[in-house]
Amino acid sequence: MKLIIGGATGFLGSEVLRQSLRNPAVTSVIALGRRPATLPDGADAAKLKNIIVEDFRKYPEDVRKEFEGADACIWTIAVLPADVQKMSPEQVKLICTTYAVDALQALSQSSTTKPLRYIYVSGSLAERDQTVTPRFMPEYCLMRGEAETDLLHIGEESKGSLDVCIVRPAVIVKPGDTLEAVSIAMGIPVGEADSIGLREVAAAMLNQAVNGVEKDTLENEELKSIGKKALEELK
Repeated sequence: MKLIIGGATGFLGSEVLRQSLRNPAVTSVIALGRRPATLPDGADAAKLKNIIVEDFRKYPEDVRKEFEGADACIWTIAVLPADVQKMSPEQVKLICTTYAVDALQALSQSSTTKPLRYIYVSGSLAERDQTVTPRFMPEYCLMRGEAETDLLHIGEESKGSLDVCIVRPAVIVKPGDTLEAVSIAMGIPVGEADSIGLREVAAAMLNQAVNGVEKDTLENEELKSIGKKALEELK
């Protein structure tokens, strides 16, 4: 299968890239980013093609040509809660919502496998009900929830040509880090129920991209279960 990774050089995207290049079911990977993705050690260079995108709202014809035959896209480009204060609300929405919506629309207009599976990384605190005021970072959480709703609506309106899946991980913990260290770094207590391993969430998304979307929204505990099982099967 042919997989597109939006944000393949980021924290989560680079792990998705690493696993996808080692997965025998994935035959081709298109890494979308503002800079080339680094080939992981031992990975098959023939499977990877870097596509540099200057503006994630615009996809020229030569880029759309690279989308042809794609089976799935995992979209990891977003602004993490820790970085929200460094940007204006308009910039945050541009990156978290506009980029994702424009990419999905570009993919839907390209010659891809139908239905194209589009996996969007949101967060466990995203709130779709715009009449609710979340206790933690309300504007950010409502914006992420609105993005989820917009993407699912595009999927519903596609008449079967798109299969959209929203994944909602909690705090993502990289290998080697402890929950205690993460709690100290974030300044808030982070427990087992509030977290998920980097390898597990990447494996869960890759599983949905390869094997098909189970449901339109996957919460943190579901991602843990799918991810752990997928990693076991690849041993």
